[in-house]
Amino acid sequence: MSDEIVNNILDIDEITCGEFCEEFSKGILLTEYPIFITYKNISMEDADKNWDTPSVILYASDDGTIDRENKTKNYKEFCLTRSDAYGIKTDAKEYQYDSYRTSPFTSWEEWLEINKKGMECHIMAVRCQQYVMLRMESGGAVVTSRTVLPKDAGENIYITVTGEKCSMSGFSFTYDKEPVEAAAIAPIVLKKPKEKKKKGDLPNLDCTGWWLEHTEGIPITEEPVHITFHSASYPEARENWNTPLIVLFSALDRLVNGVVYTEYSVTRSDAYGWGESAENFSYETQFADEWTSWEDWLEANKKGVDCSITAVRDMDTILVTQENHGITVSTCMDVPISADLPVCIALSGELCSISNIRIRRE
Repeated sequence: MSDEIVNNILDIDEITCGEFCEEFSKGILLTEYPIFITYKNISMEDADKNWDTPSVILYASDDGTIDRENKTKNYKEFCLTRSDAYGIKTDAKEYQYDSYRTSPFTSWEEWLEINKKGMECHIMAVRCQQYVMLRMESGGAVVTSRTVLPKDAGENIYITVTGEKCSMSGFSFTYDKEPVEAAAIAPIVLKKPKEKKKKGDLPNLDCTGWWLEHTEGIPITEEPVHITFHSASYPEARENWNTPLIVLFSALDRLVNGVVYTEYSVTRSDAYGWGESAENFSYETQFADEWTSWEDWLEANKKGVDCSITAVRDMDTILVTQENHGITVSTCMDVPISADLPVCIALSGELCSISNIRIRRE
C-alpha cells in the first residue's frame, strides 16, 4: 500500500462545531489497511451533555466530499458513532456497536468535564469488502462499531470527524501495513436473553440496536391506557440505555417513521428524555427506596423485569408515567389536537427484548 491515502489527509485543520455537524474534517478514505488517528478534543464551556463531544460519520461519496444537504455525487450516509459510547444506524444494511470503559470515571458529567479541559482522542477505522469497523477511545470511554454496507454502497467509503459544542485539532495519522480479513471485522452474533417469552396483545420485540424495532402506535385518549410488559436486556448490555424506551408521536398509519409522521418525545426508562415537536415538554424522575445503583439496576434488567406505562390525554396536555424496577419517569407535554392524526405511544428499546405486552383501558 502506498502512502498516498494518508498523505492526502495530513492537512486537516482545526474543526469547530457549535451546532451538531457544523463542520467536518475532509473525508478519510477507508481500505483494508487499518488507519489510526490521534487528535485533541476540547469541549466548549457551555457543553452540558455527554454528546457535546466528537462523532464520526461513515459515508460514501464519489470524491470524498460531504454533501448532507443535496446528496449529489452518489453521497450516502450509513451510520454515526459518538465518542460517548453511542451509535446510530442510518442507511447501513446492519449496524452494531459495543462500549466499555478503560478508566473508572464515575459519571458522564465527570467525563464531560475532562473533555472541557482537553483530552487526547483516538480512532481506528478499517474497511474490507462490505464490512467496516470503527473504534473511538476518549478519556476512558471506548466504543467499537461494526457496519455492514448495502450492496449499492459504492466503491469509495469514507469517514469524517465532526461533533457538537467541541473543537478538534492536532490530527496525526498512521496505518497498519498488514491488511485485515473481512471475517475479523464482521458483526458479532448477539447472545439474546434465554428466558421464555410470553405473547401479549402486541407482537414481541427484539431490539438489537437503536431505533430498529417499534410496536405499532397505541392511541392516547381521555380514557387512560395502561400498558404492562416484560423486558430483558441482552447479556452484552453495558449502558443504562440498553433498556426499553417509549416514543410519543402521530402518524396516519400509527407507525413510528410512518405516513405524515410527527415525533413529539422520546423517553428512556433510565430516567432521560427529550421532546421534539411537543410544547412545554418536561419530565421528573423518582427512585424507590430500595433502588441502589445504576449497575444493580442494569443487572436486574438483564435478569428480566416487569415494566408498566400509564398515559392519558386532557385536551392538549398529555401525561405519561413509566416504571422500570424502582425508577418512575413522569412526562408532561402539550400536543395540539388533530382530529385526523391521533397521538400514539409506541414501545422500543436498545439491546433488550420486550415481551408479554398487555394493554388495558379504564
